[in-house]
Amino acid sequence: MSASWWASGRILARLALLLGACLLLEGCVYLRLLELKHQFADFDRFFAVDDSDGLTLTLKKPVLETEDLAFFDLAPEKEIRLGVARRWHLRWIKDYTMPHERPEDYEVTADFIFAEDKLRRVHLPERIFAFMPKSLILSALRSLGHARVDQAKQSASAALSSSAGLPLTQADLLRFLGAPLDTQSRDDGRLLVHYRYTGVSASQPAGKIDFTFTLDPVTKTVLHLQGRMKHAVLEFDWPKPVAPAKSAPP
Repeated sequence: MSASWWASGRILARLALLLGACLLLEGCVYLRLLELKHQFADFDRFFAVDDSDGLTLTLKKPVLETEDLAFFDLAPEKEIRLGVARRWHLRWIKDYTMPHERPEDYEVTADFIFAEDKLRRVHLPERIFAFMPKSLILSALRSLGHARVDQAKQSASAALSSSAGLPLTQADLLRFLGAPLDTQSRDDGRLLVHYRYTGVSASQPAGKIDFTFTLDPVTKTVLHLQGRMKHAVLEFDWPKPVAPAKSAPP
């Protein structure tokens, strides 16, 4: 058989796999997520950032459609019509609170703006950044452009840059997220701190998001974060701390 026949066969096989992915991932959302990943890799070209009041991310070439958010079990608590656009207000509350905790102290909110049924803008309120620097969120988004994607497991894994901000500690987690759902110790001594958040929606059941932080047993700093939601797992590795330079002997 000729080399061209084999090449054509490989192309057909890839197209078949792609078609299969489209059928499994409703509405071929996988292709739109792949395009979004490519945009994250060239972040400054495709996104505009305004950090004057919280953090607002504007997509210059929107790709995600309204229906794609339902694929991830994301549903708004409130929807506001803005002419031809729509604003979704999303809110998540922690599943578990200690007797002295107030759930509203640990809720997380975001606003999504859609134009022509595509996600155009995302706004995160200033309150979130009392816990983590804005540079950490932006570093996470940029890192997704170079993430390792496992389509079979519907997961993506990325490494944060060393300029992402100060390390997060267990004390930071307790201050912002309150008491965890559970804490476990791995065989290697590292701690797994687990939180679960449930979306609030008046129109349909909203999904859950599980956050599992892996902490160094000695420094109690975050080494790894796994975020798990319906049809998607995102994982981020924190940069290793830079060892202080040794002074030269006198």
